[in-house]
Amino acid sequence: MARSRVTVALSGDGGDELFAGYDTYQADRYSARLLDWLPRPLRANIERLARFVPMGSGKRGMGNQVRRFLEGAALPARWQHMRWMIFLQQESRVRLYAPHFRPQIPEQTGHLVEAGLDDGSPSDDRLAAQMRCDLRFYLAENILPKVDAMSMASSLEARVPYLDNEMLDLALAIPATLKLRRGVRKWILREAFAGRLPQEILRRGKEGFSMPMKNWLNKEWNPLMHELLSADNLARDGLFDARYVAGLMREHEQRVRNHSHLLWALMVFQLWRDRFARDLSRPGTLHAA
Repeated sequence: MARSRVTVALSGDGGDELFAGYDTYQADRYSARLLDWLPRPLRANIERLARFVPMGSGKRGMGNQVRRFLEGAALPARWQHMRWMIFLQQESRVRLYAPHFRPQIPEQTGHLVEAGLDDGSPSDDRLAAQMRCDLRFYLAENILPKVDAMSMASSLEARVPYLDNEMLDLALAIPATLKLRRGVRKWILREAFAGRLPQEILRRGKEGFSMPMKNWLNKEWNPLMHELLSADNLARDGLFDARYVAGLMREHEQRVRNHSHLLWALMVFQLWRDRFARDLSRPGTLHAA
């Protein structure tokens, strides 16, 4: 739609990583103050408590946010803000795979998470370390490639003013305390544009680009989900435990828990397998590729 009117577009990518715009930064600060100091036996019950918070029908909503916050806070505090980026925990990983396939799956450990947060920088600023981690991994390996691929596919040139060299250097030199201040994310950025942008823009909450997958899997895409994740379909390769996956679908449909991230990932895997992996099993296909 943009390409029908313009050939160059400006993207706001980098603003969240440079000025503390993500919910996860705020969630980690709240958890560090309210929950992380609790004894381990009490912390083990946090995730169970989250199950009693009713799941709303909207994409966000207070109930959904409280539930997600408690789920992330139950994970190791040393993972910091990445606790809220993980949707497949160790218990689910073990139960998801078929019994004979489980021994081939490496255990989930926090070493990759902790390595991402420890970049050797002398700064002991927890928030600054989290933003640097997201700059190096989430922005560089996820956000920017996605925007570049999709914009180029439409012959639209997307430019990123926040990642200009001078802007980047300036933002990295600003103390993190001026970026997340009194619970307000991007505080200094909002202050810089005060009087230049309307108040409804400055005060507007963050709205991500996530799809309402939670609702789609219960409505329009429910038949597709059952087709792709049927017991017969999963049994062809024997990678996943069909009974456990059926339980995930049932809990999701009954709005007991939101399994949309995991169910969608499984659906995409099945589609990929049907399109590519089956072709690779044919004689000569791999050589030709």
